[in-house]
Amino acid sequence: MSEQKFKIGITQGDTNGVGWEIIIKALADSRMLESFTPVVYGSTKAAAFYKKTIHGIEDLNFNVIVSAHEARKGKINLVACGEVEDIEPGKLSDAAGAASVEALRKCVAEYKEGLLDAIVTAPINKDAVQSDDFRFTGHTEFFGSEFNAEPVMIMCSDILRVALVTKHLPVAEISRNITREKIMSTLRIFKETLTTDFGVVAPKIAVMSLNPHAGDGGLLGSEEQEIIRPAIVDAYKQGILAFGPFAADGLFAGGGYTRYDGILAMYHDQGLAPFKSLSPDGVNFTAGLDAVRTSPDHGVAFDIAGQNRADAQSMRNAIYAAIDIVKRRKNWDEWSEHPLQRAEREHSNRDYSPKESSNAGKE
Repeated sequence: MSEQKFKIGITQGDTNGVGWEIIIKALADSRMLESFTPVVYGSTKAAAFYKKTIHGIEDLNFNVIVSAHEARKGKINLVACGEVEDIEPGKLSDAAGAASVEALRKCVAEYKEGLLDAIVTAPINKDAVQSDDFRFTGHTEFFGSEFNAEPVMIMCSDILRVALVTKHLPVAEISRNITREKIMSTLRIFKETLTTDFGVVAPKIAVMSLNPHAGDGGLLGSEEQEIIRPAIVDAYKQGILAFGPFAADGLFAGGGYTRYDGILAMYHDQGLAPFKSLSPDGVNFTAGLDAVRTSPDHGVAFDIAGQNRADAQSMRNAIYAAIDIVKRRKNWDEWSEHPLQRAEREHSNRDYSPKESSNAGKE
């Protein structure tokens, strides 16, 4: 299937953050439109406002539509929604938060209608989006609810993939939310997504410890002995190549992470701090869903919003990652459908006729 057929929905994020700036900068390169058909969900007013803050893109235009039904190839399509009265870069605003949620819900609804192949989300502000209708600590939890699944947050780049057992939790609540069952379920999803979404055969996964020095035999905590190690043993028995638990500092400082296809961290900062240090333009991917959803690995960046200072590379990478994952899933579905019949067909098509020896005619 040609990549040109893929429609990628892109949500505007917080209208007072850097979302629109990185969207415009990413799509300003006409070569991007050769790979996919963008369908941006957001405010026409915000789009026009931020376009004026970026130099050298005077020829960039939006094809304003009411639904992805009307999206045209070779155009930057904009589904008008999530409008705001005031655009105040860098300011926390309930109105901006509500606009980001409206655009997000519209995009997800059209994905469910089959109008999109994947979703890429620009950053939201977790405080501004809170309302009676939206009580989620982040995009990941929202998508889990929308698609009735237990989502796994994976940070990925060309050199590293880090999944999280717990996501957006206060540090004081982390330990009691790490259970043997939770680690097992996360490892299952991680293995599956490494195979189907990233094309890794028999992936090897390094599991981090929770406590310093992997607990030092129980001196610095018992979670490694009582929860994490037993979960690793159970996973290995089920065919998951999980190893550890490893102390986080040693795993990353010594370069040991390079020997594994994925790293499982126990909590948010344990995984994201080394990831962002090693992969500053990485991508956030929500695994465990029927949907494909990616995003840049940064937030709203209110401190530089509206100043033409935001780097769009992470947004570009999020778009490319979404396209790649859609392609791999389609390929995996084709490869794994009726594998016995496929093997028989390939076997029957082999040429078993005698081949002329390379020594023919020689004495």
